[in-house]
Amino acid sequence: MWAMLYTVLGSFFCSGGLILMKKSHNRAELAESNNIKRNACCDLLWFGGFMTIIAGSLCNVIALGYGNVLLLASSSSLSIIFNTAFSVTLLNEKLVKKDILAMLFICIGSILFLIIAKNDTEEYTPKSLLDLITRPISIVYMALQVIYIVGAYKVA
Repeated sequence: MWAMLYTVLGSFFCSGGLILMKKSHNRAELAESNNIKRNACCDLLWFGGFMTIIAGSLCNVIALGYGNVLLLASSSSLSIIFNTAFSVTLLNEKLVKKDILAMLFICIGSILFLIIAKNDTEEYTPKSLLDLITRPISIVYMALQVIYIVGAYKVA
């Protein structure tokens, strides 16, 4: 319970901090287009965003003390959803169908991961990890991932 709360708070703060920093950069770009020199990194809004990211990271570190790292990693995908929500509301960015579909897939993937993930405390040695990575199924999976990434890059 505490682990999830801290992870959600960490994702919320990190996403909010990134949006504040982006807003500061947008203000600096607008000032520059009006021939006004402004450094986004010296802006109070940027500094506030940076401090918010630090607070979010601290929440994530605290969460590690309360829960399983494997399960907490899945819930950190909430950052993407928070980033989308904040960018639409605070940066006036457009929300398109692809964004909604992507968030739906993220939620489904996270839920499936939490349902399927093993919650054991098995310790792995470097040799056992190497054996797991070099299994044929792992190699096929990694090859498919590379093909997907290259294909997605070519399409975009």
